[in-house]
Amino acid sequence: GDRTFVEFGVQRGCECNTRWLRERCGWKGLLLDGRYEDPGINLRKAVVNAQNARQVFRDFMAPRRPDLLSIDIDDQDWHVWRALGHSYRARVVVVEALF
Repeated sequence: GDRTFVEFGVQRGCECNTRWLRERCGWKGLLLDGRYEDPGINLRKAVVNAQNARQVFRDFMAPRRPDLLSIDIDDQDWHVWRALGHSYRARVVVVEALF
């Protein structure tokens, strides 16, 4: 792959699934969070839900075929992943599950 990722629900981007890939392995990608923004690490402020996920991805030019998609947005994870459908298909998907 191209070593690309999309991850959302990352807060400030310090404790997220893609940090090691971004800082140590040269991966590039898009980070999204509903409260925080940091252009230095391509962290964009956006609330993502099942109704707007595809539009948010388009607005921030998310890669359509990232190597990794990581979703951690409490109670909406599965619905957002499903809403992305075939429009955005990652090689690997990480979805938080609360039991």
